[in-house]
Amino acid sequence: SLEVALITAMEGDLAAPEAREGSRASPVAVAESLDAHWVETPVGKVEAKLSLPAGERPTALILLVHGMSPNPEVIWEWACIIEALRERKVAAVLPNLHSCERTAPSAASASDVVEALAAVATWAGSLCNGCPLLVYGKSWGGARAVEVSARLCPVGLVLAFPP
Repeated sequence: SLEVALITAMEGDLAAPEAREGSRASPVAVAESLDAHWVETPVGKVEAKLSLPAGERPTALILLVHGMSPNPEVIWEWACIIEALRERKVAAVLPNLHSCERTAPSAASASDVVEALAAVATWAGSLCNGCPLLVYGKSWGGARAVEVSARLCPVGLVLAFPP
């Protein structure tokens, strides 16, 4: 069964991005250190950053869906948990929905975003040998996370909403 967690501002290394003020590197710097991949989706190419645990098979894959703002601090806000995920042997994929005209939050239809997110998750899953999928989303990205979860049936869904 699907486990759902709602995070508002809990403490800890896997907390909502705004609760991680003390992280070692900024989320933007972490995201910039990851290789960019262009994933072909049914609605166009979407940039995605992929984090894999070094030298180990991932135990899970997390699709990290950002909020609506085009600011890099929002697009890559989930990167603040990448180090903690790597330590736990968890892979993560961070799609930049602003990189494709049909998925840019200001003008996208929910169905186009779901198509793109499903394609990105499938692509990343193929690189992780089919490990269990979890979906994280914040604010606008939380709504998209719920919608794509209805399609992909992940083992978990985490929603973060700013206080």
